[in-house]
Amino acid sequence: MNSTSKTKSDYHLKILYVMGTSSGIGGLEQHSFNLSRLMSQSHEVHFIADQHYQQYFQQQPLTVFHAVNFSKSRLNPCFILHIFRLIKKIQPDIIHVQGGKAAKIISILLPYLKISSVVTVHGMKNHLYSYRRFDAIIAVSQRVADRFHQFKNVHTIYNGIELPSQTFRPNINSQRRVVAVGRLDPVKAFDQLIIAWQEIDYPLDIIGEGSQRPMLTALIEKLGLQDKVRLLGYKQDILAEINNSQLLVISSHKEGGPIVLAEALLLKVPVVATNVGMVAEFLPKPYIVESAHSQHLKQSIQSALDNLAQLELDFLGSFTKAEHELSLHRMYEKTFSLYHDLVKYPNLGKHNDLEKHHDLEK
Repeated sequence: MNSTSKTKSDYHLKILYVMGTSSGIGGLEQHSFNLSRLMSQSHEVHFIADQHYQQYFQQQPLTVFHAVNFSKSRLNPCFILHIFRLIKKIQPDIIHVQGGKAAKIISILLPYLKISSVVTVHGMKNHLYSYRRFDAIIAVSQRVADRFHQFKNVHTIYNGIELPSQTFRPNINSQRRVVAVGRLDPVKAFDQLIIAWQEIDYPLDIIGEGSQRPMLTALIEKLGLQDKVRLLGYKQDILAEINNSQLLVISSHKEGGPIVLAEALLLKVPVVATNVGMVAEFLPKPYIVESAHSQHLKQSIQSALDNLAQLELDFLGSFTKAEHELSLHRMYEKTFSLYHDLVKYPNLGKHNDLEKHHDLEK
C-alpha cells in the first residue's frame, strides 16, 4: 500500500512534542501529556521537555522522553543548538510545539529542519511573529483563534479530558458548596472571589496551591470568613471535588482552556465564569461574569445559587455540547486529522504568514 492510498488509521507517524515550561502542572502540561499518551498508542512518539517532567513519563512507557533544561534563556545559542541536534537525531515526521517559549525556540529552527510543524496556543498572545513559520496553529478556543485571523491555517481544537470509568453520583446529591480550582496566583483573582463571599451565605472551597496562599489566608481572616471559605490546597482527585459541589466558579482575569471548565461540564456541574478562554462558547450568557471584580462575581454567583432548579435546566445545552466537543477522544481525532493532512500534503500549511505582522506586533 503506497502513502496516497493509506487511510488515517493506517498512517503511522513519528511525532515529536516540544514543551517549554520548566515547572508546575497546569492546563498546558496536562493537555500535552494526555495528547502524547494517546498518540503513543498508535504512533512513535518522542517528547522534549524540561528534566523536571521526566517523572510523569514513567507512566507513559510508549513515549520516548528527552530531558533538557528549559530554565535557560530561550535565546541561548548553545541551548538552541542542542535542541536542533536532538530534533535532527529523532528525525520526526511532524513536530508539535506546546506554549510560547517552545514556539519561540522552534520557530528559529524551522527553516533548517524541513519538518511539518504545528503549534498549540493556550492563551491570548500579543506578539504573533514567532508563530508565522509554523505550518498550522491550533487554538484551544475560538477566542484565541480569532487573534490569529490573518494566518492561513488556524484550527480550534478544545482541550479534551477523559473521565475515569468510575460512576460519579448525580450532581443533585452533591454537597451544599461551591468550588473554585486553580493555582493560587494573581491571574486567578481568588482575592476578588473571597471578597465577593462576604455577602454569599454558602460554603466556598478553593482547591490548589500557589504563591498567594499566605495573602489569601490573611484575607480570609481579615474578613472573618473562616467559617465559609476554605483553602483546601492541592487535591489528587479534582473530579470528585467538582462532582461533590453544586457550582464551579472560574474567576480568572485570563485563561487558555480552561480544562476545569471541561471537567465540570462533563460532570454536569454548572459553572459561573468570567469571559476567558472557551467560556463564551459553552456557557449560557447569564452565567458569564462581566469581569473578575468582586461585585460582578457576587451578583452572578448569588443569582445562580438563588435559582438552582433553573440553573440545571439552563445548562442542559452546555452539557450536551461538552459531551460532543470536550472529550479526549475528540481532541485526539481532530489533532491527528491535522497531522495526517500536513504530512500527506506537505505544502498545505506553507507560507503561513501575516500580511501585516509588523502592525500586530505594535
